[in-house]
Amino acid sequence: MKDDGKDLSIQVDHTNGDISPGQIIKVTVTYTPQLAGVKTYTLFKVAAFGGNEIEFSCCGQADGYNVELSSRTVQFGEVQIQQTTNRLLNVVNSSDLPTSFQFFTDKSNLFSFSMTEGIVKPNASQRIIITFSP
Repeated sequence: MKDDGKDLSIQVDHTNGDISPGQIIKVTVTYTPQLAGVKTYTLFKVAAFGGNEIEFSCCGQADGYNVELSSRTVQFGEVQIQQTTNRLLNVVNSSDLPTSFQFFTDKSNLFSFSMTEGIVKPNASQRIIITFSP
C-alpha cells in the first residue's frame, strides 16, 4: 500500500491472480535486508472483486555482525633489547555468518601480526599472534 519503492527488502511472490472458490494459494514473503539495525515495516492489502479486503503487515529487523577482539589493549611489559615477545589476540565472531577482518599496520613497525587479514567462521574465533621485536 502506498509503496514509494524506496525499501525493497520485503517482497511477495504474487501481486495479482485469480483464486477459484474454496481454493488456497500460498504467498511467499521474502525478507532480504540491506542494512544492519534497520527495521522494515510493510503493509499489504489483498482486494477481491466482490469488495472484500484483507490487510496484513510484515516487519523485519536485520542483525549485523557481532565481531570483537578478545582485548582492546595488548601489554608486552618490559622486553629485553634484541629479544622477541609474542602475545595472543583473538578476533571473535559471535554472528551466524562468516565475516572478514583486516589489521592495518606499517611494515616497518616494531609490532608484526601472524596474519593481517582473513575470514572468521560463524560463531568462532581466529587467533592472531602479535610479535614485538625492539
